[in-house]
Amino acid sequence: IVDQELENIEEGLSLKGDTGNTAISLPLLITGTFTKETGKLRTDLDLLYYALPGFFPYVQLQPSWPVSTGFRISLPVKYGGYGSFNAGFGLEFVLADRITAQLNFPSMLSVLNISKHLSYNITGKIIYKITHHASLL
Repeated sequence: IVDQELENIEEGLSLKGDTGNTAISLPLLITGTFTKETGKLRTDLDLLYYALPGFFPYVQLQPSWPVSTGFRISLPVKYGGYGSFNAGFGLEFVLADRITAQLNFPSMLSVLNISKHLSYNITGKIIYKITHHASLL
């Protein structure tokens, strides 16, 4: 199957033959993030949807608290994607003046064999803050 797909791509790129009736659908991606700060508590809600077979809309709720200046811990809870409910921990720290990094492990229930449904997920983000809005990070 892979060999046939590669041949189809090569034929399409070479522009030989009739390509007028060839339709290739690309996967649809919808994503969004909502952040709410209440005192020192910050809550992020992430939504992700791929139009792929078997993919259920992915939702992650991530409350976080400051440990020190420039360092936060979080407890992400997720549902969807190719797995079911899962939870874990996350870290956020300052790299430079307006640059922060996040590393989340929201699948610890699977890693520790607490959840029956296998789901492994590690996410990382590097965030550049455009404005000097007053916040912890």
